Amino acid sequence: MRVLAVFFATAFSVLISHANERAFFNIKIIESGVSANEDAIYVKGCKSFKPTPKQIQRYFLNAYPAPHWYGLHDRYSPCFANGTADAPIFGKVKWAVDSGGFGSITWGDDVTVYVFHKKNGWFDPAACTYGLGHEGEC
Repeated sequence: MRVLAVFFATAFSVLISHANERAFFNIKIIESGVSANEDAIYVKGCKSFKPTPKQIQRYFLNAYPAPHWYGLHDRYSPCFANGTADAPIFGKVKWAVDSGGFGSITWGDDVTVYVFHKKNGWFDPAACTYGLGHEGEC
C-alpha cells in the first residue's frame, strides 16, 4: 500500500501543471464546522468553519503534496470539513481539509495523499496559532 501511496502522490504532483485534470467535480460536503477536539471552546469556534464547494474546488486546484506530519504538527487545526468529489482521472475520491489549509485525498479504501494550500479564502478559527514560536503565524 505504501508503494501505491507514493505512486499517487507522484501522480498528483505531476498534475500540478494540468489544472483541468486536477479539478474536482460534484463536490459534496458531508461535514463542516466540526472539531476533532471535544473541548467546548474548540467545538464552538469550529462551527464557523464552513467552506463552500467553490472554495474546496479552488483549494484542491492550488494545493500541493505535503508530508502527513506537517498537518499534525506545524499546521494543526482541530476544525475540519470533509466530503466526496469526482476526479477526472481517478474517479470518486474522499477529501478532508482543516481550516489551516492541510488536507487529504483518498482513493479507494486506503490510498491517501496529503496536501497543503495556505491562502484558501475561507474563515480560519485557528488563525494565528500556527508556527513553532511563541507568536503565531498569521
